[in-house]
Amino acid sequence: MKINYKLLSNKISAYAMSTIFAFCAFFSISQLHASQFWDDYLTSVEQRFDAAGSNAEKYDIISEPLNLAYLKHADSQGLKPDALDDRALHEKVDRGDIVRANADSINLSQYERTNPLALTISIGKLATLKKFLSVVGDINAPELLVWGFRQPYNMAHVALDYAFPYTGNADMATRIKIIELLGVERANFNYVHFNPEFRNYWNPPLASMYIGEFPRLIHHSNLVKLHAAAMLQGADPNQKGSSFKGVDLSEGRGVGKELYSQFMANNVAVTSMRYVEATRALIREQRDIELAQLQARVDQLAAVAI
Repeated sequence: MKINYKLLSNKISAYAMSTIFAFCAFFSISQLHASQFWDDYLTSVEQRFDAAGSNAEKYDIISEPLNLAYLKHADSQGLKPDALDDRALHEKVDRGDIVRANADSINLSQYERTNPLALTISIGKLATLKKFLSVVGDINAPELLVWGFRQPYNMAHVALDYAFPYTGNADMATRIKIIELLGVERANFNYVHFNPEFRNYWNPPLASMYIGEFPRLIHHSNLVKLHAAAMLQGADPNQKGSSFKGVDLSEGRGVGKELYSQFMANNVAVTSMRYVEATRALIREQRDIELAQLQARVDQLAAVAI
């Protein structure tokens, strides 16, 4: 029997690569889950929030720039929230432009900037998030931008990135509810931070789980759920970025059915007209969902939309 060594070699290489990728993905995911430190830290922030005397003071607390690298270091060293070094916690981060250069063209990009609001979204503390959002006037304010996966993130990016900086223990239903809460706050699910002077990624929130064309550390079914939830809040599936080509809405990808399922399950009495119009636009692109029932639900919501 003649052996096709080239074909055999290709098959072995493909198998080896898939095995390596699976191992790396498993290992990476196992490192992403938040430890008790993060929950304890956010609890301490919430206590400060509750004790604050005004909404302005409360907002300053949840939007406070924090050095994510130091927080990760504190976690690795087993520090308690009350033992943190305040100077290190705020080193190299401020409320200024997250990507900028000084007069000498020295890059001052704040690659470690995060804040308590973003961490609450990332960890998935739903009750705490509702409390924090009560004092946010503009969820898209530039001072709330944080550094995400190789680029600045707004809060929509954070909600959609299943793996950065930590996944916490929130289930998918909680993550979808967080996306819905941000939609109510008019979060920009099409935000792109583009600055030609810097070599950062400039991808929209829908790209938050992608490296180029490939999903990053997430099962396809969960990616579909997150994408559907974001699209129902106005995310444009056709929007591209520096390394993202948009969301495939073709039949067989499951997005259409998930859109239908999530929309029909949303029993809110009042919603935004943006939500309604975004869904109407998506209906026109789908062929694998029960359009008549979905259209009826859209018309029902349109009657009470604000």
